[in-house]
Amino acid sequence: MSGLGHRIGPFELIERVASGRRTSLFRALRPDSSRAPREVAVRMADDPDDAETTAQIAAEYHVLRECTDPRIPKVHGYYAGQAALAMSWIKGVSLTDVIVAARDGLIGLDVPTIADILIEIATALRHAHSVHNLGHPIVHGHLGSQRVMLTEEGEIVVLGLGASPRGSHCGYLAPEQASGAFQDWRSDQWALGAIGIELLLGQRLYEGTDEPDKAAIIGDVRPWLKAVAPVSSELLLPIRRTLATASGNRYQEESGLIRDLLAARRTIEGLGHRRAIARNVMAMQHRLSQQRPAVAPIQPRVDRTATVSTPAPVPPPTTPPRQHRRRTPVVLSPPQPTPEPTREVWEKPGWLNPSSNSARPVPVQPVEVPDLPHPIGVNPTLTPEDEGLEYTAPLTDPTILEPTEALESVEELEATEFYTEADVPYDFPSDADDSPMSVLLSTLQPSEIVGMVLGLLFSVLGIIYLFTRLWI
Repeated sequence: MSGLGHRIGPFELIERVASGRRTSLFRALRPDSSRAPREVAVRMADDPDDAETTAQIAAEYHVLRECTDPRIPKVHGYYAGQAALAMSWIKGVSLTDVIVAARDGLIGLDVPTIADILIEIATALRHAHSVHNLGHPIVHGHLGSQRVMLTEEGEIVVLGLGASPRGSHCGYLAPEQASGAFQDWRSDQWALGAIGIELLLGQRLYEGTDEPDKAAIIGDVRPWLKAVAPVSSELLLPIRRTLATASGNRYQEESGLIRDLLAARRTIEGLGHRRAIARNVMAMQHRLSQQRPAVAPIQPRVDRTATVSTPAPVPPPTTPPRQHRRRTPVVLSPPQPTPEPTREVWEKPGWLNPSSNSARPVPVQPVEVPDLPHPIGVNPTLTPEDEGLEYTAPLTDPTILEPTEALESVEELEATEFYTEADVPYDFPSDADDSPMSVLLSTLQPSEIVGMVLGLLFSVLGIIYLFTRLWI
């Protein structure tokens, strides 16, 4: 087992924060470096050769890597050779310390601040439940006030996602968890409601009862809800629904839970003071009473194998990891047999594969076409006796005619049967004026003439206005 002063990747262990059954949590720094992060929390196995603990740390790494919400710690590295995980170091106090400080009279924990804290926890849980790790949804499974941190800036951070269950007070366990039945994301709703009870009343569920583990299996919370009603009637509705005995009676969509919490917050007057509370508790931690509410977790008689909060951990690879300067985790899933690809054979149809004895096609010889005059449209009813026209040399159909002489007068043009008024040019009338202006006016429409006159008028007015301005 590594101790203080040892290096885990680029970090040096400087303080042991907590010790579990087979793991320890350290505070570590990156010495002689300006790279971020400078300070991290390192969870590592006491025995790196313990395959089960190593797999649990690997599973926690995969869960935190998938979560991107700022209310969940960010992972900074996984070191398989040392069975260690580096994640964000949260500087602040737990909600347990906040509750103890309020109970000792050192701070005032008001209802607006409690509502803000519950909304932040619900938002973090919704993000975690929306993420799937190795095909399984993420469930916290052991959420409690001691695993919710309040930073010195007043932000909420939920700890313990993906970690192996370390034991929780029976008040945080939903009835299905306490009885050893299957749990899902709705079980975390119960823990959220239990935290709300603890913040409002200063005590956990089932404290003071003769057999708290049996009370947890039954899930009767009516006395605590009755005590919450005079403290905050606005938060009573969402807390009561999260503490429903049957999971089917809780919120089936977490957006509904957050919506009810926000609606309750809008009816609560006053501002939250999370940052002030966090800094006051941090400054007075030495004055907090040593007694914590139910310090020793009460372990109900539960089959833990049926209430695992994370999917089955992935076993480490059998081959040792390659040595890199930055030890990146390599977790391999068992190889799956790859089916043989099926190849479709395309057969040519018979018409694309002719037999050898078939007759070969004979190439077509090009035919020379003599140059013909450009055809003109002719009325097919004309006869050779028509004035001014005669047939040319006999050609193939259709019959092509060419005029033999040009027409020099309107009378000759009007004598033909294919005469139209469009054929008369503008200069045909003998009495027409040959001046350019008359020709131009004869080709314009009345609207165009009006436009030209108006344009000329406006141009004259513009020139007059310009000279007037210059003269003045």
